[in-house]
Amino acid sequence: MTRRSISRRLAAMFALVALCVFTLVGGGLFLVLRLQLEHHLRESLDDRAEIARVIVAHVSTPEKWHFVREKLTDLTPADHTSLFSVVSADPRYEYGRPLTGQVITSWPGGYVRMRPLGSQAEMLAITMAVPASGVRPPLQLQVAADSSANTRTLRVFGWALAASAALGSLAVLLLSYWVATLGLAPLTRLTKDASEVSPNNR
Repeated sequence: MTRRSISRRLAAMFALVALCVFTLVGGGLFLVLRLQLEHHLRESLDDRAEIARVIVAHVSTPEKWHFVREKLTDLTPADHTSLFSVVSADPRYEYGRPLTGQVITSWPGGYVRMRPLGSQAEMLAITMAVPASGVRPPLQLQVAADSSANTRTLRVFGWALAASAALGSLAVLLLSYWVATLGLAPLTRLTKDASEVSPNNR
């Protein structure tokens, strides 16, 4: 086996090990980023839900329900990245429409990730019960937030990790071949000297 073939095999083995390490590290970083983005989105969703709950809970008569409509409309961004809806047995205490579509994931506490009908964007929603007050019956309040920004961030980060792992493995392959070639140089000289040994040339 020549020095070049040994160097290639060593370089390929080191590159494979490097690719495995990069993949594990990249997967860990991707998971941490995903969890952090979901955590921040939930915190933001909880803040909006609490504000909406306080607004809804303080109205107990149908005559004042228009204040709820106005305030929830003011809280809804123009790009509809946040949505509010209220469902009641009494239609006088309703607002918006609850999300309907494909449920992707659900968590304890009323959280659900879903893809609304007619849309490719995923939304994180929470549904909570608002107790009855005065003549107002109990209500179901739903607050939803668009998670498209998180999805785009994870996609870009994933591609960046994949490209970094590929380029890093290629760099390890080339450097390992160079180092292996240098490291095997004494063995090559020894092999050459050994091949010149003969009964007449010791």
